[in-house]
Amino acid sequence: MPVKKIIKKEDTKNPVHVQLETPTYLRKSVLKTAINATKLMQNAHEIKELRQQELILINNLRKTVTEIKSTYNSLEKSIPKIELEVEEPIRDKGHMKVQEDDELVKLKRELEHIENKLKEFD
Repeated sequence: MPVKKIIKKEDTKNPVHVQLETPTYLRKSVLKTAINATKLMQNAHEIKELRQQELILINNLRKTVTEIKSTYNSLEKSIPKIELEVEEPIRDKGHMKVQEDDELVKLKRELEHIENKLKEFD
């Protein structure tokens, strides 16, 4: 709503009293603005506290990570180093071919058996 100021014509240079139209509207808008400003200040304060908590948590995390690293390094130093000799099994390529051939023969027999059953149905 537009606000009109009425100034008495007697003292236009230095007005002491001003009459406003719709003073309740102006009061409400001033109060709403004050409420909004207060809420903004509260939110800013909460954000500041959250940021401080975040920094504390990040510092704690960093300390924990460095502690874990140092513990891991000390554990790695304290464990004796053992070299294991692993024997690889000797594979007989000829034996594997025989097994593959046996499997192929079995599969061929099964296939012939299934084909014979199908012929019997016809």
